[in-house]
Amino acid sequence: MDIKDLKLVKGALEKGKPATMTFFDDVDWWSCDRFVEELEYIENYVQPSEIRILINSAGGNVVEGMKVFAKILDCKIPTITQVAGIAASMGSIIWAAGQKLYMADYSIVMIHNPWMGADMDDPNNQQIIEAFKKQLTTVYCKRFGFSEDKVKEIMDGKEGCD
Repeated sequence: MDIKDLKLVKGALEKGKPATMTFFDDVDWWSCDRFVEELEYIENYVQPSEIRILINSAGGNVVEGMKVFAKILDCKIPTITQVAGIAASMGSIIWAAGQKLYMADYSIVMIHNPWMGADMDDPNNQQIIEAFKKQLTTVYCKRFGFSEDKVKEIMDGKEGCD
């Protein structure tokens, strides 16, 4: 990768100066691989003083989103994540990875239980959903200081509401 190939960077990149990246996409294989690749390049070759990550995402795949979460969390450069629109579903997990978290006053964070488009009555799918639910609950508890009961309440939503 070369600096001219970066698609997710806003503005100039200079060693020792703040850098800004965007995650303005669904959380899927392509967007997450691209993001991780560019973040690693910036971290290892540009070495800015901090990396601000602007997020506007309707969410998506848990496995791919956790890859981005882990990479941001493991970044050697200080990270700031900011919701610049919506951080829904796995977008909220990506937002939670920053060392400092911000939201614009018009922004939305949406947290809910994971689901699959497959047969939800299949015991195998139920096990996968439960594993993802535990994983996401752990993130929200550790990153936001919520109790498991509070996270469950938020993820379950109000009775009769989706």
